[in-house]
Amino acid sequence: MERRKATNIFAAVSGCLGSHDDLPIMPAGSDPMTCVSRNRVPQPFFLISVHDQVLVMFAGTSRIELPGSDLGHTELKPGQMLYIPAGQPSRIVPLTESIQLKWRGEPGGWEAAVWYCARCNHEVFAKEFNTAVQLPQEAYWQACREFNADAKARTCSNCGAVSDAVDLSDIRWAEVAREICKQEAADPVSES
Repeated sequence: MERRKATNIFAAVSGCLGSHDDLPIMPAGSDPMTCVSRNRVPQPFFLISVHDQVLVMFAGTSRIELPGSDLGHTELKPGQMLYIPAGQPSRIVPLTESIQLKWRGEPGGWEAAVWYCARCNHEVFAKEFNTAVQLPQEAYWQACREFNADAKARTCSNCGAVSDAVDLSDIRWAEVAREICKQEAADPVSES
């Protein structure tokens, strides 16, 4: 996983370990940071970010769920993009295996992983974290593990429905975080 000022997207995708990796592919400190993911399974939670984000579908098709927005959801096909304003919950659900690029604010900031009740859409569980001090992949992994470990965390306070634990079989955030840390240790931040 090498970061460069210019990159071949298909070569960068070969570094993806699982779905929703959000692998940074530009030099550390690039703002916005370009990240790549190859997705086969739904994102386990809705993501809310303090920064605006832009998604570009490079290959495949995905539905982007946007609760509370005028769209509600939209489908992205190759070449299409979606602007997600700061504070808007979003969740990526691949309809086919897909490759996406995401531009994220750098340095990071406050984000939250949020789960909503499938029965009544009430917020069930949220985990906030600061990606300026913790890698997003570490925070995502921790949030999912907390959600899965506690049935009370998965129980809707509005209707009492219990959400299923999320399937993490194609999620490799812990390994991705380790690879990013290795890369950052090997390549000190270059001044632009």
